[in-house]
Amino acid sequence: MSLPLIKKYDKKKNVMECPECKNGGDVWCDGTGSIDLPLGFGFKPGDTKFSVEKMRMKGFFGECMSCGKKVFNWTTRRRIDSYPRSINNKLKR
Repeated sequence: MSLPLIKKYDKKKNVMECPECKNGGDVWCDGTGSIDLPLGFGFKPGDTKFSVEKMRMKGFFGECMSCGKKVFNWTTRRRIDSYPRSINNKLKR
């Protein structure tokens, strides 16, 4: 699965737009969902656990009516730290 084109949803216009089309092509909405984009991984300073940083974006999936590409218009985004149990259990041994 390839990543769709990503653009911020404009609440004032209340319209989904394609980031590649010059005229801001309209997007046909397929549904809602979320995408996790990895930012980095490793050990934080002063912490003994292995962590993975992600950017979780929630919004609307759709398809551009002009160019036909998949588009994701995000409404909220949030940075999340997760600590993979499988890696951290192996480090304890």
